[in-house]
Amino acid sequence: MKSLMKACVLSMAMLVLMCGIAGAADFNAQGSAIVPHMRSCMTYNPTNSTSTGMYLSNITDKNINCKISVYDQNGNDISSYGYVMTVIPNSTGYQYVASGSQAFDIAAHSSCYFKYSGTFNARTFGYAVVKWNSSDALMTKALVGAVEYSSEMSGGNVYINNGHPF
Repeated sequence: MKSLMKACVLSMAMLVLMCGIAGAADFNAQGSAIVPHMRSCMTYNPTNSTSTGMYLSNITDKNINCKISVYDQNGNDISSYGYVMTVIPNSTGYQYVASGSQAFDIAAHSSCYFKYSGTFNARTFGYAVVKWNSSDALMTKALVGAVEYSSEMSGGNVYINNGHPF
């Protein structure tokens, strides 16, 4: 009986240690929001092509570190199908910031755009999770955002978290 208890305690300790190690590699989020619908279909025919874009704005006086994870209809992480960009000051161009699977910074009172393009000739849909953290451990809300759905035929915007800061 004593060895069985010892084996159970050691098993639990190993499980806790393994979960701690696995969690250490994850993004340490202070806040997050779920985007319930992401979609994409890239084809040769522009009337069939659709995409999803996400606008995020930092409403704080500090830089915010952010990570967006996109999951398809089967639960696969497809974040790499997207990329983050911002507007080049005093121009009409965009500047690449990070790939969709990388964490990135949003400067104080600044905004960025996450473009989810999907893969060519493949339809995908699913959801996204936006996570953020800051050097200010007491900060509880830092971002506002909206999702833009577009195609050659239609489009529209939906506010993340009903437009409330998260």
